[in-house]
Amino acid sequence: MDFTKEKIDELNAVVKVKLGPQDYEDRVEKILKDYQKKANVPGFRPGKVPSGMIKKMYGKSILVDEINKILHDSLNGYITENKLEVLGNPLPKRNDAQDIDWDNQKEFEFSYDLGLAPQFDVELSAKEKFDFLTVKIEEDTIDKYATDIARRYGKVTNPEVSQDSDLLFGDFVEVDDAGNAVELGISKSTSLAVDTIKDEKLKQQFIGLTKGNKVTVNPNHLSENKADVAAMLGVTKEVAETITNKFVFTLTNISRI
Repeated sequence: MDFTKEKIDELNAVVKVKLGPQDYEDRVEKILKDYQKKANVPGFRPGKVPSGMIKKMYGKSILVDEINKILHDSLNGYITENKLEVLGNPLPKRNDAQDIDWDNQKEFEFSYDLGLAPQFDVELSAKEKFDFLTVKIEEDTIDKYATDIARRYGKVTNPEVSQDSDLLFGDFVEVDDAGNAVELGISKSTSLAVDTIKDEKLKQQFIGLTKGNKVTVNPNHLSENKADVAAMLGVTKEVAETITNKFVFTLTNISRI
């Protein structure tokens, strides 16, 4: 495998990669043999399909795939080894690929456009003065981020009794003034995060619950955001804005991180 780099200008270059049979034949042959062992072709027992037939059926696609893999790995390695500071990814020249005869060609050459990072120098003298700013981080900000990270990577458990930081799973059913389910009313299995409820008195109704417990509530009081209410009930935002009936929430599971 040979690499050549041609610098077009300060910001552009072209890298050419030449591949010969020694670079890809072993890899292609190994995959063809694996195909031969597993191929299920009518008229032949498994593993007994002639290698020539396997090559005719799959050879070209395997060759293309393996050369693409070789190009990807080798080009990235070339850029790293030569410490080329490039912007974005190398872009293959389309015309090169269009001219390839995959059935007969043995030697391949591919060209890639590289965008080079501009070089510049910053000259600073001893007379230059700069302000050094010390960032003050409040303890509550640190605590907030620590809590967020703990939740993101914490272990999920399913406790018996709900607390104010739990995610509750359950069923919302629309009911009338007598507490009976409304015919053709809204019914939805959903989840509810207790700590998102702003009304402290209402929040307390969802703390200390066990599976099967019920809470009757106006869903619009659970969130000031009608889009959140709509998502919780599985309706549109417009429908959520017209809801006047109360709902019975039946707890089915508790998730705690």
